[in-house]
Amino acid sequence: MKSILLIDDDALVLRTLERALEKAGYEVLAFQDPREAVRQAALEEFDLVITDIRMPHIDGFQALRYIRDIRKNKNQPEVPEVVITGYAEEGLKATDEIRSPTVIFKPLDLNEFLSIVREAV
Repeated sequence: MKSILLIDDDALVLRTLERALEKAGYEVLAFQDPREAVRQAALEEFDLVITDIRMPHIDGFQALRYIRDIRKNKNQPEVPEVVITGYAEEGLKATDEIRSPTVIFKPLDLNEFLSIVREAV
C-alpha cells in the first residue's frame, strides 16, 4: 500500500482529502501543523508528499525543503511532491521551488486530485 504524507492547516480540507485518499486505498499520514509533519518525516517513510503552501509557522515550501533534507541525510530516495494552493502567484513560485512540480489549485475537484495522485505515485 502506498503511503502519503498530507499537510494542510485547514482541518476541513485535510479531513476531506484524507478520507478520499484512504477510500482510494492509500495509507495517509495527515497533519495540520507542518512542523509535526516534518518531525514525522524523520520517523517514517512515504511515497508522496502533498502540502498546502500557506500555513502558519512554516510554509509548504519550507516543509518540503526540510523533508528533502531529512530524506537525503537518511539516504532515502526522493519522492514526488504535490503542492496545493488557492493563489496563482504561489503556483508560479512552485515551479521555481519544486523539482518537476505538480500544482493543484483550490477549489479542488476530488476526481482530478485522485487522478494526479495516482500519476504521482
